[in-house]
Amino acid sequence: RCCALEHNGRERCDRERLRTPILGIYAQYCRRIVSDQSDEAKLGITHLLSSEGIEQDKERMFPRFFEFVTTLDDLTTSVQIRELFGPLPEMVEERIRVSLAAHNDL
Repeated sequence: RCCALEHNGRERCDRERLRTPILGIYAQYCRRIVSDQSDEAKLGITHLLSSEGIEQDKERMFPRFFEFVTTLDDLTTSVQIRELFGPLPEMVEERIRVSLAAHNDL
């Protein structure tokens, strides 16, 4: 379940509103980790993240889906399974990897 208030009168969850800022922070974190590494290690973002303990907790930190629960006017509860992060964390990592590879080719 998501929120204690069950999104009464709201179409979006706070989780959905925070998705983009959280991904931005994650991208900054990935860039910082990679910038501290040697050129050979920079392309192994997944390896670097696993050594930082991120890979093990990625599903908890970036759930692909969540239950959006609402209480309707007649006091019935509606549950929708919504995509939250989906493949976005991996896409961020890949974008950083490609960017670094292009930068190293210069």
